[in-house]
Amino acid sequence: TQQQHLIDSLAVTYQSLLKFTQQPIDQQLLTETKLGMLRAFPNQFGSNALLNAHLGAIGFYQESAQTFQDNQQQLQQITAQHIQDAIQRHIHPEHLTMIVLSPTLDQIQLRQQLAMSSNPDEWQENGAP
Repeated sequence: TQQQHLIDSLAVTYQSLLKFTQQPIDQQLLTETKLGMLRAFPNQFGSNALLNAHLGAIGFYQESAQTFQDNQQQLQQITAQHIQDAIQRHIHPEHLTMIVLSPTLDQIQLRQQLAMSSNPDEWQENGAP
């Protein structure tokens, strides 16, 4: 991202993260995702190497031999609320740390821009989308 667009990019990223953590998952998207995962499941065993990898993981994590069947049933039972609960339990935008790397970054200008826009709620007011 070019420096003149950096604050806008940070604002969009933060607002997207907030939206992701605060709004429930779309039910149609969840249904389509689960169907796609269920359809792709057999492809995970398309070679001996893949099958051995799955069996190795079962052994490593000391799971039961029913893991393959249980996995599909558990996937079908996942609800949008399960996902929302997990997101809110594990993703905390208020503790976000952003790291900006650039050999040509004007650090003084960036600090001034961030100071003016230190509150993400104000980013939109200061011209960010």
